[in-house]
Amino acid sequence: MKYTIVTALAAIAVLGASPAAAGATADFAGCDGMRKPRGDEDGMRGLADLTSYHVFGPADRLSACNRAFARDQLRDHQTLRRAHMLRARASYQLRLENPEAALFDLAAARAAASDYVGKFFFDRSMGASLDLLEAMALARLDRWDEAAPLVERAAAARPYALQVQRAANLMQGVYGEQPDWDRLAALDPGARNLGRRMKEAGGDLDFVALRAELEEKPQTFPEFPALQELASGDLETVLTEWLSGYDDSVRLAFAQAAMGDPQRASGTLAQLKTALDAAELEAREAGGVQEALFGLSRQDYLAARIDLAEARIAIAEDRLEDAAKWARKALPAENGLTRELYAAFDQANELRAEPLPALPRLGPANGPAAALVELVPELLIIPEDERAIIDYKKSRPDVLRTALNAGLTFGLSLLGGVDRTSGFKSETLDNGAIQVKYTGNTISGPVVQEMTLLRAAEIAHEAGKSHFTIDERQDFQRYLVSTTYGAETGRSLSGYMTQLEIRPLETPGEDEAALDARDVIETLGGIYYDEDEAGNT
Repeated sequence: MKYTIVTALAAIAVLGASPAAAGATADFAGCDGMRKPRGDEDGMRGLADLTSYHVFGPADRLSACNRAFARDQLRDHQTLRRAHMLRARASYQLRLENPEAALFDLAAARAAASDYVGKFFFDRSMGASLDLLEAMALARLDRWDEAAPLVERAAAARPYALQVQRAANLMQGVYGEQPDWDRLAALDPGARNLGRRMKEAGGDLDFVALRAELEEKPQTFPEFPALQELASGDLETVLTEWLSGYDDSVRLAFAQAAMGDPQRASGTLAQLKTALDAAELEAREAGGVQEALFGLSRQDYLAARIDLAEARIAIAEDRLEDAAKWARKALPAENGLTRELYAAFDQANELRAEPLPALPRLGPANGPAAALVELVPELLIIPEDERAIIDYKKSRPDVLRTALNAGLTFGLSLLGGVDRTSGFKSETLDNGAIQVKYTGNTISGPVVQEMTLLRAAEIAHEAGKSHFTIDERQDFQRYLVSTTYGAETGRSLSGYMTQLEIRPLETPGEDEAALDARDVIETLGGIYYDEDEAGNT
């Protein structure tokens, strides 16, 4: 799902920002989101205030990079910052469909960071990022044989980082061999239908299977996100999660109509519209940004999807004139649903004594390959070093000496009997799931994700279970907001938070998306545990 919503909210929140306001500070911030470098340091001064660049598009930010490279504030010895900026510029080239230029900048970034290559924390952060971005550029140039080893290396370096696994699996699904959808689904419940969604975007659909799958679960329509959630999380992700329940109902109605059950399809759509009307009333009462974003979500995405389902119902009821009206109103792009719709219309139209005019040509497919470019911003992982793991050690009490030995290959002991620590929180919910939350001050999202997952694995092990499954997942960005007389004047990223709802399991057979607690601990424990702390009990 692709929206103009993100740009709309940014414009609402940061009125008056403009590339014309460029100076040295704005150029460096606009390029890679970091502060202007100083001469006596490595140039990595920390993140800049978002208000100086957040609304700029990729073309504006590429121009900011070009201006920043021409300035004398970036010194020859600041090689890591240079690599960081080159990687940023490459990402804008990718988003602007210039893969050759992206490859040039990525090669220059690797050369600038040559002193860091081979260091464990760099390789699993910025190194993995460079691999995935280069693979994406190569794949866009039909050079998958060169891209595939880079994808495999990045996925192996960060097996439990969601954005790395998401990009790796999607690239394998679009360009290469069959991806490991189960692996991705184990990390992110929202990805459990991703294989089917990719077929919808790029191929033909099995409507019998689609209907059976969607009818197995009840129609659910989540409440529109609160203002705090819209501001604190990744906006497009938050809105996509909200829309997923409505979109599932649209696809269910379409599948029901395609399988010859238009009456049931109409009932499915009626429930959806009732829920949407109720949500719209709540959004109007909230007003402001929530009302604007709800309107954009319904108008720019859901309305067209509902029109497609209405058109398919009309074909099933032999109302081709109505079907043509709905189809023209939707202005559909090519995908699995619209191909079936057009084929069904043409087949029914051929049987008419006086055929109707053909439907307008389908718009260009917004397929998986194009969708991959939307992942580029989340692949700009901040370079990590040993300091990144301090948060985890500080967030746990020194209980390793009294914990039961886990018998892990690196000889460390698990946390035992700790439900709440500074930074970590866990509680058992009414539905029996365990909520695990970690709030970290590090500006590396993958580090916080891994810390939370490691704690979840510890909790499963403490419960005597070998595996666990993630029922729900939320990843948030945390911001430090400056205000003057109640009005926001600045916003800077201050950390991340990941919240999981998990269920410990006796065996992996209880859920195909189960994670092996021992594997998580052995993989991540060697990074985040301190062997000196473990001792011998």
